[in-house]
Amino acid sequence: MADEAAPSSDFSRIYCYAMLLVSAFLGYMLWKTSKEASAYERANESAKNAFGGPEPSANQELKPTQIRFLGVGILKYIETYKAATLKGGGSVDIPIDKVKVRAASLGLTVYQYQGDSAPTKNQIKGYEESTLTVTFERTDLDHLAAFLYNFEQSSTSLRTLEVKWDLLPEKENNPTTTPGYLIQRPTVKIGLRRPLAAKTR
Repeated sequence: MADEAAPSSDFSRIYCYAMLLVSAFLGYMLWKTSKEASAYERANESAKNAFGGPEPSANQELKPTQIRFLGVGILKYIETYKAATLKGGGSVDIPIDKVKVRAASLGLTVYQYQGDSAPTKNQIKGYEESTLTVTFERTDLDHLAAFLYNFEQSSTSLRTLEVKWDLLPEKENNPTTTPGYLIQRPTVKIGLRRPLAAKTR
């Protein structure tokens, strides 16, 4: 009887060992899969922090730090620059949009502007110059001076070449009721110079 029961006992042990190995393998695969899933979740969260979600936050609108919104901002800047740039002779650009934005931030409004049809070449001094004449809505000398100072300080290539302004009539500019330095529409001539190419000199 003992000899007949032995094969059944050996089979049971082998079966138990096999099931134990299978269980260990399945447990390892579950652990590995869970670990990979956690890594993917962390990577997704990290990517979201770096690239941004589908909708920008208020902070990203004002000061983007995520790749997606930085890219969107660059594209908007390029499109705005292309749409709002006056071209002088196809070679020199004076960005009117920059002037408008800077003026608005300092309390001035552009009334009209006129750019050169072509840059003026100075063969003797070796440069060509494009100009943009901007007329602002009437303002006061404080705001005009602030714009001129800020504009000169913020650009290494654009320069103020000429400024024209007249005070408002005395009846509209009485120091007792108004600041006394209100002016009519001032005109500012902005210039941009670049070296002439050797072949054109």
